[in-house]
Amino acid sequence: MAEGGLVPFELTVQILINGLIANPSKNYLIDGFPRAVEQAIYFEQNVCECQCVLFYDVNEDTLMERCLVRASQAAVQREDDNAETLRKRLQAFNDSSKPVVDLYNKFGKVRHIDASQSIATVYDETRRAVIPEVFFIIGPPKSGKKNLGQALAERTNMSQLFFDQFLSENSLNGKSDEAIVNSLIKYLVDQPATRVLLYEFPQNETQAKYFMKNCRNPSNVFYVKCSKDDCQERMLEVGKDSPDYLPSSILSKKIRNFNEHAEKLLPLLRNSPTKFLELDTSA
Repeated sequence: MAEGGLVPFELTVQILINGLIANPSKNYLIDGFPRAVEQAIYFEQNVCECQCVLFYDVNEDTLMERCLVRASQAAVQREDDNAETLRKRLQAFNDSSKPVVDLYNKFGKVRHIDASQSIATVYDETRRAVIPEVFFIIGPPKSGKKNLGQALAERTNMSQLFFDQFLSENSLNGKSDEAIVNSLIKYLVDQPATRVLLYEFPQNETQAKYFMKNCRNPSNVFYVKCSKDDCQERMLEVGKDSPDYLPSSILSKKIRNFNEHAEKLLPLLRNSPTKFLELDTSA
């Protein structure tokens, strides 16, 4: 409104709901909403749970300067583009919208972005922020990754992605590491989940570097360590009738392949800006 106030929250949310219905999509990025805690609660009660909140943090002097420059360059002057109304709008934001940030901070859903930086930097940080928080879990076959990962996912409400299955379903076997990782990033961008546990990814140093450069750093890396003998013994316990069973020769080849790539992959992940946890599941 011209004086910087807010319209009734039920009306605001209903207008938004009408817009969502008219424009069906899997995900939505809603600009400038919610502006008050009441709007946030009403929306979640009547529509769905928010996945994350992008909060662009800028000091008020910079905001005032930007708005007044925009007003001076506009072909048509807006009624609310004046210093007095801008101050009221900023005060309304501090009174009504800052509590929204505080609310979602409690649930770990706020992505803070320093919007005083260059446009390119803000864009890059935004692109990374909308991608779900990711966790890597790697180790040789039959090391116990699946059991540990499923327990972790259940306790922390994480979505799970089995990388071998992802490669097969998307016909990516034999493709370049860059093509594989780009497909994974695209998948993550479209994910409604806020946290994703990636099994058996990355497979090598190249995939890890490309992912962390073009997507984001994992919050945690879980390296499940296990001896070859223990892995083979566990495979025998699975039984030849199980769809998960692998003959000794194939299992040995997969373990050898993992260990060869691990020589460069593990040091890279240990020295990356993430939390690296090593779990030894050997008997």
